[in-house]
Amino acid sequence: ADGLQQAYPHVLTQQLKGAADWATSIALRKKAANFTLVSNLVGLSSDLPYPLAKTAQESIPLKIERRLIDEQHDAVELNLGRILSAYLLRDIEGEVAIAKKGRIKLGGAAAPLPTQDGILVDGELEKLDVDAWRSLAPINTKAASAFPLSGVYLKVKVLDFLGRRINNLNFNASAQRDAWQATLDSDEMQGGDIVWRARDGGKLVARFKQLTFPEAAPARSVPAADDHDIDLPALDIVIENAQLKNTKLGKLELLARKQGADWRIERLRLINSDATFNADGLWQSWLVQPRTKLNLELETKDVGRLLARLGHPDRIRAGTAKLSGNLSWRGSPQDFNLASLSGDMKLEAHRGQFLKVDPGVGKLLGLLSLQSLPRRLTLDFHDVFSEGFAFDNIAGVMSVNQGIVATNDFVMQGSAAVVTMTGTTDLARETQNLRVKVVPGVSDSVSLVAFLGGPVVGLGTFILQKIFKDPLGQIVAYDYAVTGTWDNPAVAKLKTEATEFAQ
Repeated sequence: ADGLQQAYPHVLTQQLKGAADWATSIALRKKAANFTLVSNLVGLSSDLPYPLAKTAQESIPLKIERRLIDEQHDAVELNLGRILSAYLLRDIEGEVAIAKKGRIKLGGAAAPLPTQDGILVDGELEKLDVDAWRSLAPINTKAASAFPLSGVYLKVKVLDFLGRRINNLNFNASAQRDAWQATLDSDEMQGGDIVWRARDGGKLVARFKQLTFPEAAPARSVPAADDHDIDLPALDIVIENAQLKNTKLGKLELLARKQGADWRIERLRLINSDATFNADGLWQSWLVQPRTKLNLELETKDVGRLLARLGHPDRIRAGTAKLSGNLSWRGSPQDFNLASLSGDMKLEAHRGQFLKVDPGVGKLLGLLSLQSLPRRLTLDFHDVFSEGFAFDNIAGVMSVNQGIVATNDFVMQGSAAVVTMTGTTDLARETQNLRVKVVPGVSDSVSLVAFLGGPVVGLGTFILQKIFKDPLGQIVAYDYAVTGTWDNPAVAKLKTEATEFAQ
């Protein structure tokens, strides 16, 4: 190992330790030499990732043979047990030999004689940890140009890449002038067609019929790869049927490009029968201190069906809604971080009903519906909240700062009551500090336009209507302080206000 590291100083040879016996035969021919080298590699250990990992005690037959074809060409054949075989035809220019044609076989039989220009890699592997190899051997474009690949045809049972695990992968790629074209199928991806163009910083165009986002690879002690190894290219991706675990997201479209040290998301769009989601934004300083900023808009024709699609059935019946605003968080787009979440959001919803659920099950949604509050509140409005509050309109403006949601402008209006909420909610800790006001007996004609003006304007309009509707000219409002956790909120009844208005 020491001799190899001196002759070929590289991070890969540094993973070798020990020494192994070897034998060689050399045939001199003018100023050149043909040779054959063999070894069982016993005594030499390798800390390289699979399939080149090896203990010192293991015996793996190695054979390297070099034959001179003429003064400008030679052939090199390598066999490493049933792990790896290669057949390379090289051009000799002085003391430098460059592979122009060849075939590398992973697993199985020896590599056959190459028949076309370029290097073809094919074969089958039980597993391949691309992240582990990247951490040792970052992609080198200069080295890649000296090793001209023409195609890659691989079957891998388990592949780990970028922290994700892909199962039963079939990958077929071929070089086409200035681009690579590939087809990709696995348990997670079907009907994948990919085109990669390296010029102008690189662009990946991908089309999938079906894609389920791969699960995270099991945690293991893999050194962190050089962040500059993979430079984010421009992306043009369309997935006809995208799925996250058991959630069917629908059609996904992503259009993005690199912009200096940032990565601009020009379009992120999700479409299904229940909702449409649109976003654009920026992945800032993605190599150093990444932060994601998104402008987003979610519109649904049926809130209940959308929640069911997302794994929360029987929370709301019917209802239309629109959520819009801007959010930012520390980390990459896929590393959604509640503790650093900041931004502003606006919500509008119409004609729906919170369904009856067990307290604590609905989490934040249960808090919003007031069903998770203790019985001393629902006793005041048993028929309004215990069986599920039916709303005509919901309107609210919320600001988020480091995971804390604050609102002074949130109103739910239904035929049975108007509910206003002010205060803060901690998304990461799942706690709240809210002031809830409930005004029973709302007129059906209260306008959402009034509520969009804020609770003050909305309640003002409501009070005027109550004066003319109620011959006694009296309105009653119930106030509560809501603290504690989402699972076990603490409610304190503050006061009951009865206000009389002079005629």
